[in-house]
Amino acid sequence: MFRLSSTVFTRDAIFRQLCVLRHLVYHFLVRQWLSRFWKAEQAQSLIEYTLILSFVALAAAALFLGSGNSISGIWTTSGSQLSAANSSLSGQSSDGDGH
Repeated sequence: MFRLSSTVFTRDAIFRQLCVLRHLVYHFLVRQWLSRFWKAEQAQSLIEYTLILSFVALAAAALFLGSGNSISGIWTTSGSQLSAANSSLSGQSSDGDGH
């Protein structure tokens, strides 16, 4: 038994108070650690997603730059074929058969 002024503390009462205090400190520290960990995880995920997005953008740019000439060739070929078809149809309709 421990006596402080007029209050008497038994060993069980002190033990219970220490357990409550330990429990509160433990939960406070764990919560603080988890919140720091969560924030660090969010920042890490943001950085990872940013890196992935930049790699995708670089790959798309390389793809577009590499295929620029072939796309231009496709449009040129398509345009000349459409012009030839238009000329062919214009010549047929002026032959005089009325269609």
